[in-house]
Amino acid sequence: MNIDNPLELSKKEVDTPLVSCINAIYDLRHNAPSLWDKHLKWHFLAFNREDDAAVQEINRIRRNKVRKQRQQIINRAIKDPKG
Repeated sequence: MNIDNPLELSKKEVDTPLVSCINAIYDLRHNAPSLWDKHLKWHFLAFNREDDAAVQEINRIRRNKVRKQRQQIINRAIKDPKG
């Protein structure tokens, strides 16, 4: 990989890859729900395959989701009222 000297690059040459990366992230954001569903379905099939690592991953995902929801409830309850 050839990396040019950053002092010799113009602003346009720096911004072009940055814009393409931001566009790629934006596109992935729209696909995220379907990708997440596909990921979870693959892990849920682990019960049928009796794959211990995948079952542990499912349990980790569930715990993280519950922790996140609990923290959101706490944050909403202690937040100062707006208005």
